[in-house]
Amino acid sequence: MKKKIISLLLISFLCISCSSLGFVTSRSLQNIQNGMTPQEVNTVMKGSPDYRRFVSGREQWEYRRYNTNNERIIVLINFYDGHVVGLDSFPDVESNRQDIQTHRLREK
Repeated sequence: MKKKIISLLLISFLCISCSSLGFVTSRSLQNIQNGMTPQEVNTVMKGSPDYRRFVSGREQWEYRRYNTNNERIIVLINFYDGHVVGLDSFPDVESNRQDIQTHRLREK
């Protein structure tokens, strides 16, 4: 019995730590401020961006994460001269639509 409890606790811990890597809250996004450095953004977002773009002397980072409703969102962070100058976040509509379709197929 003791072995089962320890195993269950270990599995729970692993699930919680893995799920937090791709998870973002509105509080996390509120912590990103104009003037932050890329290192500070990495800390708030818990890792490197999924995609990076360079356009006209500006850099844009794209994160694809899950929100508290378990929906995929896209977060775009714009840098100029090594500092945050803009942020945008919105639902990943296409990905969420595919998730719903996959779920419906599994139910059948």
